Parts: sequence; C-alpha cells; structure tokens
Amino acid sequence: MEDHGRAIDIYEELVKKEGRLELRNDLASCYNNRGSAFQLEGKLKESIEDYGRAIGITEELVEKEKRRELRNDLAMCYNNLGSALRAQGKLTEAIADYSLAIGITEELVEREKRRELRNDLAMCYINRGSALADQGKLKEAIEDYGRAIRIRQELVEKEGRRELRNDLASCYNNRGIALEAQGKLKEAIEDYGRAIKITEELVEKEGRRELRNNLASRYNNRGGAFQLEGKLTEAIEDYGRAIGIREVLVEKEGRRELRNDLAMCYNNRGIAQGLEGKWGKAREDIEKGGGLLIELIKEGQRQVISSFLKTAGYRCAFAEELGGVNGAAEWANEAMRWVVEEADPRRRGDKGERMNEVLLKAAAGFIEIVRGNAKVLIKGGLDEKLLERIVDVLTK
Repeated sequence: MEDHGRAIDIYEELVKKEGRLELRNDLASCYNNRGSAFQLEGKLKESIEDYGRAIGITEELVEKEKRRELRNDLAMCYNNLGSALRAQGKLTEAIADYSLAIGITEELVEREKRRELRNDLAMCYINRGSALADQGKLKEAIEDYGRAIRIRQELVEKEGRRELRNDLASCYNNRGIALEAQGKLKEAIEDYGRAIKITEELVEKEGRRELRNNLASRYNNRGGAFQLEGKLTEAIEDYGRAIGIREVLVEKEGRRELRNDLAMCYNNRGIAQGLEGKWGKAREDIEKGGGLLIELIKEGQRQVISSFLKTAGYRCAFAEELGGVNGAAEWANEAMRWVVEEADPRRRGDKGERMNEVLLKAAAGFIEIVRGNAKVLIKGGLDEKLLERIVDVLTK
C-alpha cells in the first residue's frame, strides 16, 4: 500500500505542480491500482474514493479530450467501482456502474470489433448478473449469466481458450444458483453438472489443485438442488463429495479458513440424512458441523453466529429424533447467550444500532423453534430465564 501511495504522490506532483498533463492516465492507473489494493483489504470506503478519482481523470481524457483508446480503461474502472459498491451492499449504484462498463465494452466489441475484449465483457455481465441476483431480480440475472456463458463458450470451445474453462464453469454455477432460486431445479442441476464436469477435469486430470474448494462448492450446490427435488440419495452423495474434499483441505492441509464451508456441508448432509430417517448419521453430521461453528465463534469469528443458530435450531427441532435432548438444550443456551451479547449496544460501540438483519432474522427463527419445543428442551436443561430475556431483546 505504501508503494501505491508513493507512486500517487510522485504523479500528482508531476501532473498538478509541473504541468505534465501527458501523465494523467498514469496517475489514474495508480488510483485504480490502489483502489484494488484497498478492496482486497476490505477498506471499501477508501477503495471507492480511489476508483472515483481514477474515473474522474479518465472520463475527462475520454470525453473531453477524445482519448478514445482509453475507453476500455474507463470501463474497467466502472467495473471495479461496481464491485466495491456491491461489497458495500449498494446494489443499485453497483448495477449502474456495471451497466456503464457494459455499454462501453459492448461498443468496443460489437461495433469496433475489439474481439480481444470479449472476456472483459463477459466478466462485466457476470458481475452485473450477481448484483441483480442479490437484488432478487433473478430473470435479469439469468439473462446476464446467459450472455456471459455464450461469450465464454465461444472462446473456450471454438477458439481454444482453455485457460478460461474455470471462468466458464463459474458462469454455469452462478446461473445454477439463480435458477434454483427461481425454483427451476432441473435446469439448475444441469448447470451445476456442467460446472462440475469442467472443474473435475481441471482438478483430476490437469492437477489444478487450487480449484478443489471450487469443486466442493459446486458439489454442495448441486446437492442442495437435488435435496429440493426430493432426490435425497443423490443429494447425500454430492454433499459427501464436497465433505471429502474439504476434510482433506482443512484437516490435512491446514486450510483452517475453510472450516465454515466444511461445517455447511456437514449440516446440509445431516439435514438430508434426517429427511431419509437416518437419524444416527444425521446427528453425527450435525454435531460435526455445529462443533466447527462453535470453535469459530469462540475464536472470535462471530459472523458465523447466524449459521450456528440455524444448525442449533435444527437440533432443537428434532432433539428427540436425534437422540440428544441434553445436547440440544446446551446448544440452545449457548446460542441464546451469544445473541444477547450481540444485542448489547456496547459491543457495537454504543451507537444505538440494532443487530444486523441477517442475525436478527436467524435469531427470530431460532427462538420460534426453541419456544415451540420448550417442553422437550426444558427436560434437557434449557435456561428458561435466558429464553425470556432473549424474547424481550428481540421484541424491543
């Protein structure tokens, strides 16, 4: 970051104090690069400011001084700004910037035959599609994913751009997620299958080991769609494949940052096992998944509390079937203590802010389950006073 800052200082002095106007595009590039570095560090406000500075310079060069050769640079700045805004949750603004990037790049590709920019255009479509999906605009998202797929299919299958195969797989995976959200499970499973086929080839035949977690995600996604279709055997098999990969990554290769992903797979398979009536196997998976989440929370990764509430809620809802009323009550008490702690304004700097909406929604659903199964859970040691307190906290 210091190097980016030093470069900017040098170029600002040359441009602003010494009148070296021919270096303005270099200054814009430095701002854009530092914006990307800030974004990687999660410093979104600073990132957005730098992207804005880069856009301001490049817009002037393109629009006022007719530096048309810089239009793709401007498009990429808009795309980068859109990504930072999306990460901030400012989806409308993000979509507007992605659309500006698309407008420029479509003109370059389609009217001026800049065919080398087709993958950039596909990337912009994917990014806008993802922001549209975040907004719940699934039809529009699927259309953008389809545009990206058509471009990358041509590049990979007709022009031999084999280095873009994982990008194509990502397009299929993203469209599968949107189709699943639309309830189009058959089409979603087909897209997940396409993504899996490509990624299996890359991992298993070409040794692209860095893509193993991507492959696990795609198995997990297809498992979820199979489960919604009622195809529990296929779902459990896909969850198992995802678990097998992530267990190796976490337990043998020390990829501890993937523990939450592994927990999700255990929990998904546990729920599917329960739906099949295999309660012993379900309990084993739920305890593994919940155990990993507890470990993460105790390490300070409190953003996974909402995930634990869902897992604990399932264990409480089926405490008798899973054969562990005491364990379910213990998890319920732990979860309620964490929610009460998160509701304390002092934890959020005493600014009078409420808990984030994701946690509030998860907590409300969890408490509904606990109250509905209170008679059973009380036998296992449920803290009734804590339950009353958390109900009070959530209704304020």
